[in-house]
Amino acid sequence: MLCFRVALRLTNLFTIQPLDANCEAATRGAPASSWVRGENGKAVHLALRPRRLDGGAGITEFENSVTTTAQVALAALIDGSVTATPKLGVVPYGEGLLTLRRSSKTSGAAKVTEHYFGGQSQTSYVAVRQGVVEILLRERGKAGSRIEWIEVDFASAALVSSSKKLHGTRREAGFRSSFRSN
Repeated sequence: MLCFRVALRLTNLFTIQPLDANCEAATRGAPASSWVRGENGKAVHLALRPRRLDGGAGITEFENSVTTTAQVALAALIDGSVTATPKLGVVPYGEGLLTLRRSSKTSGAAKVTEHYFGGQSQTSYVAVRQGVVEILLRERGKAGSRIEWIEVDFASAALVSSSKKLHGTRREAGFRSSFRSN
């Protein structure tokens, strides 16, 4: 998963918890469609797949803090869990919506940077309401470029001008983009 090369971990002490392992597949090992990497009791990497590798219904929610309608991988880019980190990396695998309930119940805005293959990027802002942020997941940007990964920066939320109008990310007809470009 591409964003994980950006989210290099400085520890070799971790656990991997399969969220929906198929332990009966002796010929293929014990594959898990969805999983979480834990460090010091915190979930720092997370992969959720609404459809299992075998085609059955998968996992769309983790500990009532992360919900998705599309296949997605998340990584804390700075120390902390995926729900508390100031910077989060997201790799979307399809169209959908990611809802993150942060441990901090503050409101404001998060800076969202879509990084495209080839080195280009586009920055926008998304509303955070009482710790809840909804991020539109898609594989292609507005200009048709393939998205490699999405960086969500909660730390720079204070830098957002109060004059910028922020859009909520409630699902609109056709999953119309709710990001607002600079």
